[in-house]
Amino acid sequence: MDSSISFENTHREHTSGYFKEIEEIRFDCLFDFCPVEIIKAVTMYDIESFRYYIDLVFRNMSEVPIDEVNVMLMLYDGNNIPFAKLPVTYGIAPELGMKASYGRISYAPVQPSDEFGRGIRIPLPDSYFKRLEAVVCDVAFSNGKRFVYNAQAKYIPRSLSEFTAAEKNAYDTVNIYEKLEDRFPTRFSPVVNDYSWICCCGHKNPLSAEKCEDCTRERDWELTVMDSENLEKAHEEYMREHSPQFVSGYKKEFMKKREIVNAREQSEKEQLALKALKNVEKQEKRKESLIKQIIPRIALYFAVMALLLAFLYWLSLFTNDIW
Repeated sequence: MDSSISFENTHREHTSGYFKEIEEIRFDCLFDFCPVEIIKAVTMYDIESFRYYIDLVFRNMSEVPIDEVNVMLMLYDGNNIPFAKLPVTYGIAPELGMKASYGRISYAPVQPSDEFGRGIRIPLPDSYFKRLEAVVCDVAFSNGKRFVYNAQAKYIPRSLSEFTAAEKNAYDTVNIYEKLEDRFPTRFSPVVNDYSWICCCGHKNPLSAEKCEDCTRERDWELTVMDSENLEKAHEEYMREHSPQFVSGYKKEFMKKREIVNAREQSEKEQLALKALKNVEKQEKRKESLIKQIIPRIALYFAVMALLLAFLYWLSLFTNDIW
């Protein structure tokens, strides 16, 4: 089946208003070592010609402009053997049309991070398919180099629905981007290849992007935190901290520490009380000593006074005898 698209046919398809969109096919995966990725795929039906078409949007994930991309589309109807293989070439030649934007075809090389293929509708067989696979056969770069990839979907992220309850609980406890969940909900575990990576929100980013271009989550944070082993460790830590055994053990440990503190405080109080008691005893002994010293001093005082009076009396008698 001829799958090459001429400029005239592409232009007619852009201007025609008789196309009905059937479904959007999600390519939530990354090719194996491939510089381009499928961003969007939409199948549609031409009411005039009664034909099926598919519109594929690619993105250049490399750091070099691209001149041509050869893709093989394989259609399945339920069996493992495709019933149709459609070779498709996206190139800068006028008869192919490298990329389309708002109904106009551009023939310039695709720059890094740019999209191409939008608006180029590829005719499909009359019988509709149940499964679609794409293989990026080869890519020609603007520097004159062409590489054969034959890249198929390899890096398929785990859907959040496939997470275990433990993993979901662990992710909720370590998710520092919880405020983004309303606008950019977590859908997958992130995956990465040599040219690009899929954010947990589903957006495909070039490998050079350290943060997701849509939700701004950090790539390295996602790859580290959402790793299965790390989620398991986070869950074990959470359960250990919140299990009844841990709470009971924590209480026992707390009470034990409190008992030690109480014992230390009690010992300090006893030491202070003993010290105060010793001070009181010293004061009592000092009082007793003072009392004991007062009586002899009083007796000595009276004795001295008596001697003084006797001396004065004798002195007065002696004086009278002289006179």
